[in-house]
Amino acid sequence: MRTAFVGSFLLGFLAAFLVMLAACTSPAQRVERIESVSFRSTQTDFDGGDRIEIESVSLEDGSLRAGGQILVRGRWRLESQPTAWLGFALADGEIEGDMWQNVRRGEGEFEFRAHVLQPGRPRVALYTGDGAYARIGTHAFELHATIP
Repeated sequence: MRTAFVGSFLLGFLAAFLVMLAACTSPAQRVERIESVSFRSTQTDFDGGDRIEIESVSLEDGSLRAGGQILVRGRWRLESQPTAWLGFALADGEIEGDMWQNVRRGEGEFEFRAHVLQPGRPRVALYTGDGAYARIGTHAFELHATIP
């Protein structure tokens, strides 16, 4: 009886060890390489002292492609409204992630990281915080990167 218990314990331990080993060496794990890319502002339209400045743009493997990641960092200034929403999007494209940040009158920094579903033209915009979500202003930019 004791031999059967020891045998089943060892068999269970071996099975658990193999499952953990497989999980740790799974090929599904991938290393994310985010590379800074150059960009050029193509549109900025703000009134009332509001402003968005793009400081850096980084792309997974330096390419804006479906399945990749995009990271946009910058600064904002809001003077025309007490509150607003700062949003990131790809015009004619699609992304998923946390693309909204609530901001209050003043200045601050932002960082948007998103998963690209369909490549498009990147832009960061301010929208009124009163529930109407009317656009206050937009900063659009063109990437100097590979877009398949």
